[in-house]
Amino acid sequence: GGSLSQHVEHHEGDRPHIVATAARSSARRALGARVEVVSDHHQAVRRLGRGLRVTATAPDGMIEAVEVPGRRLALGLQWHPERGGGEALADLLVGAATAA
Repeated sequence: GGSLSQHVEHHEGDRPHIVATAARSSARRALGARVEVVSDHHQAVRRLGRGLRVTATAPDGMIEAVEVPGRRLALGLQWHPERGGGEALADLLVGAATAA
């Protein structure tokens, strides 16, 4: 398994920032190469769990999204989807569910 940083010192609250998505990922397919989000978190992925791939990062390198390669849709976000990319992510989820 992975681990979390329990308290991120540079937490910036409700400040929007740009997240860059990885090529050939569900995050990229839904959101494009870059999307503005509001993370509003004080925890972060410290060590990635086995079988996960980082698919979005903040400018400071913080992991913002992870996926399980080879799965139809297994996407974890560090931000609330209603605060960045919500409609596109909902469309991605519905598409995966109806294709199952």
